[in-house]
Amino acid sequence: MSKRFGIICCALLIAACQTAREPSIILEAETPRSDEQLASAQEYYEADIYPFFEEFCFSCHGPNKPKGGIDLESATLVTHLGENGATWERVLAMLDSAQMPPADERQPTDFDREDIAGYIEEELDTAIAAMRPDPGRVTARRLNRQEYNNTIRDLLGVDSNPARVFPVDDSGYGFDNIGDVLTISPVLMEKYLTAAENVVDEAIRLELDPPPPAQDGKRAGRTLPIEDRKLFVCGHARGEHARGCANTILRQLASRAYRRPATKSELKDLRRLYKMVRRDGGTVEDGIQLATEAILVSPNFLFRFEGESDADDPETIQYLDDYELASRLSYFLWSSMPDETLFEIARSGELRDPEVLNGQIDRMITDARAWEFVENFAGQWLELRNLDLVYRSRDNFPEWRSEIRNAMKQESYRFFDAILRENRSILTFLDADFTFINQPLAEHYGIEGIEGEQMQRITLPNRQRGGVLTQGAVLTLTSYPTRTSPVLRGSWVMQNILGTEPPPPPEEVPPLEDNPRKLKGTIRQQLEQHRADPGCASCHSRIDPLGFGLENYDPIGRWRLEERSHPVDSSGVMPTGEQFEGSHELRDILLSDPELFVRCFTEKMLTYALGRGVEPYDRPVVAGIEESLADDDFKFHTLIREIVLSVPFQMRRGEGESEA
Repeated sequence: MSKRFGIICCALLIAACQTAREPSIILEAETPRSDEQLASAQEYYEADIYPFFEEFCFSCHGPNKPKGGIDLESATLVTHLGENGATWERVLAMLDSAQMPPADERQPTDFDREDIAGYIEEELDTAIAAMRPDPGRVTARRLNRQEYNNTIRDLLGVDSNPARVFPVDDSGYGFDNIGDVLTISPVLMEKYLTAAENVVDEAIRLELDPPPPAQDGKRAGRTLPIEDRKLFVCGHARGEHARGCANTILRQLASRAYRRPATKSELKDLRRLYKMVRRDGGTVEDGIQLATEAILVSPNFLFRFEGESDADDPETIQYLDDYELASRLSYFLWSSMPDETLFEIARSGELRDPEVLNGQIDRMITDARAWEFVENFAGQWLELRNLDLVYRSRDNFPEWRSEIRNAMKQESYRFFDAILRENRSILTFLDADFTFINQPLAEHYGIEGIEGEQMQRITLPNRQRGGVLTQGAVLTLTSYPTRTSPVLRGSWVMQNILGTEPPPPPEEVPPLEDNPRKLKGTIRQQLEQHRADPGCASCHSRIDPLGFGLENYDPIGRWRLEERSHPVDSSGVMPTGEQFEGSHELRDILLSDPELFVRCFTEKMLTYALGRGVEPYDRPVVAGIEESLADDDFKFHTLIREIVLSVPFQMRRGEGESEA
């Protein structure tokens, strides 16, 4: 093994491909404001805007220990808004959602709140327009575990989940495909070496003794196609390979594995490994096997490199080449490498043509491999992956069992899948008249007339349920082991539906269970006593009402009318003043003004698609996508299409921060 280890490590020194690229692109900024215009803007800011902050904000957001690290009192110049875009994006989000000022403080009128929010939005747009448009950059991304498994499956036809023994991938911005956090360790490198040897062994074994066609890859109850992959593509049987077979095999395999044409230098290094085995008396198959293992531990396979020319120049902005664009598209929608159709279009240089690209988007969404997008995006957005970690005591919840847990996950996955494949409005996530359940889950929910273990689509009999907020998986994930938590549920809604980050609790305030005062009654009543503490009230007044609307659901997602022998009170008041009773009225309020959800969902999907967080300079892109969505009834395919056609998805700049 040590000799093999050393041989394969040599392959890690294979140079990255330097392909011919399109010329650098100059994206022009708008003409900045003149000195006269800037002076006028400063005068207006001092007369009409800064006094608003002084009246409603400085008590908490001054220079001395500003809450949330936001110091508005020091923002004396209008240019400060553009210079600190991320901070003012947070301020804007708080104003838009009426989370600031706190409910126990004096409030501005709705007109003033909207006027100030509109002003901040315009200033941010003005500041960004004055800068050269920035597509951002993405750190070279290592394949995460799911992408590795899928890529091995689609490259060699091996679907044995080799990454199951790899260390768990880190997450950033809520997703595990973020380039900046996908590092590589010595332990992981050792796992790659072992996996490469095992995978190639299995690929050769499968080719010599293929399984019946029914043994396709399975993901969460769905069958995924495994293309007919052959390692020995020359067509000869074992022992009958002709001269040149190795060149043919390695050229095709390396080009597919690297997701673009392998260079002469790379092929030369692979042939060197092959010849070394042959000189030592090994067979053709032995030489191919070692060279293939080297391919699978090459950085060109394990990482997705983009824009390597002028990679260190932040002023260089380039289109991705067609192969890089194909990979972005396939890992976005399939969490795997491009298929032969995408490769062929990339070779033709036509992939960026909008008509061609739209056709590929439609094809890929209808392909069975789009289930990977459902599992990986929805699984992290809705936090469904964490459901396997949920513990419920059999003493308190004897009904909680694995078949209920699994049915809950399948309900949410299939619900997401239906909205995607049927091109429904993304607002359907907030409320819907259908879901997917089987008999055990139907009995758990109290829905009659459902028989069988298979998940089936039903029309909901009433508005007790509808949309992701009332699905058992989400309700269970946002509860404690023994009780519900309006705080956890409210925080989940803020983060995953409204796109606002709830503030952390003050260190000096104890959790509900540890409060030295004896809190009595329902969880709601205890929280009302808890937030009598001024240190708690400002945050809980924004978080708790969202959770109160879901109090009719117990810690494992069942409908209830009583808690601890007291009637459930599921009423609440939104920070914006709207009153509601129960989850159905809460959903109605969210639907009545969907802008926050649309922005939240757009930013999360853009983050997932790009492999990086959304930055202030992405604001025009997000706004443009939101506008296109509104013009097309918020259709899911429109969101995907607009992301794929956007500047940050199709372009990138060099390393470092631009001075523009």
